[in-house]
Amino acid sequence: MEKELLDLRKSAEVAVSDLQRQVDSIKEGMEKMHSAAQQRDNYFDDVLTKNQASLGRHRSDINKQANKISSWAERINTIEDEALAMEVRVGEMSERLCRCGERSPVLSGPGSREDPLDVDRAESPLSYHTPPQENEVPIPVAFRFSTLPSSDQENTPPSCCSSGW
Repeated sequence: MEKELLDLRKSAEVAVSDLQRQVDSIKEGMEKMHSAAQQRDNYFDDVLTKNQASLGRHRSDINKQANKISSWAERINTIEDEALAMEVRVGEMSERLCRCGERSPVLSGPGSREDPLDVDRAESPLSYHTPPQENEVPIPVAFRFSTLPSSDQENTPPSCCSSGW
């Protein structure tokens, strides 16, 4: 029995030492994994910190660009409003536009010194017309003699130089 106990004790010690080696091996592997995880976490913390700084700069640039876009949009709206007002004014003015010469002359020929352009001035229904006269009889105007010198006085040479003309 003592021998059995001794054998049992030896086998238990062997099993315990084997278990101790396995635990130490597992502990060493876990420490390596923990160290690698810490290094990976530190690396990603650095990368994320750099990315956050870059995103902050980009966000600032985007905000500046958004402000510029808003400013341009306001200017475009103002210009479009002015263009619309001008279109209305042009429309109003076109109603009062003289349309007596609507047909343009037609140009033909190469337009060189030897062969100049020919202009077709065909009469159109919208050709020139004499405007109506308001007064058939001229209105009499009183004529007064002016005491001012002749308006042609600046064209006459001075008396000292008149002999050379």
